[in-house]
Amino acid sequence: MKFRLLEPVRVARLSGGRLVAPGTRGVSRPPRVGDEGAVVLTKGDRYTVECTTERGETIWVADFREDELCSTMHDM
Repeated sequence: MKFRLLEPVRVARLSGGRLVAPGTRGVSRPPRVGDEGAVVLTKGDRYTVECTTERGETIWVADFREDELCSTMHDM
């Protein structure tokens, strides 16, 4: 499945996700299976995803392979 820019996704598994930017102080942490975020950059079969709090604070920004993510579009 190809993901589009700003598409909501869920972390399905972690095998190589890498943090690419620190999150907001006090809420920042590494990605976890089940976390949800939005695709903010696409690079071939790799995607940069940002996970935020309900207030818009960044928890993490990380790179994932396509097989580590699943769409949440059907959850809406």
